[in-house]
Amino acid sequence: MALPQSQCTKSAKPLSVCGRSYGAHAARCVGGEEILYADRPSFPLIFTKVKIALLHNPDAFRGKTGGSDLLRVFERAGHDVSYASTRELNWQTVVSDKVERAVIVGGDGTVQLIAPHLDGMPFSIVPSGTANNIAQCLHQTSSAESLASQLDRGETRYLDLGRV
Repeated sequence: MALPQSQCTKSAKPLSVCGRSYGAHAARCVGGEEILYADRPSFPLIFTKVKIALLHNPDAFRGKTGGSDLLRVFERAGHDVSYASTRELNWQTVVSDKVERAVIVGGDGTVQLIAPHLDGMPFSIVPSGTANNIAQCLHQTSSAESLASQLDRGETRYLDLGRV
């Protein structure tokens, strides 16, 4: 339910999700709270909560982004997150039947380490290594924020895993 126009100040820019404009505006209302002010109900402003296993190489981003920062990004987007650092001895335990998707934060070596343990579970990559060849080949997003906002709408592609 939108507040009366007299109580909100609409921003100049329409709401944009995944590069599409939707006829809604962010509004700053009395008390400083930010809400969505819909001009017309052109689409549902609903994002599906996804249960994820967030698997992070703490050396990723040259060690600049900690696990708690990444965890916050996905929790703020509304997802149910189980976190593990690849430095932990039993990091594989966060991957369970209850998890819908794994999010791997790291480079090619991290993806090589984690992917074989996923047993066919869908996964996304936040590329943060040196070359990021795997993430580039799979057209993965470049930021945790972008991925967290689109996680429920991701396209599933199948690939074969093997070792040569």
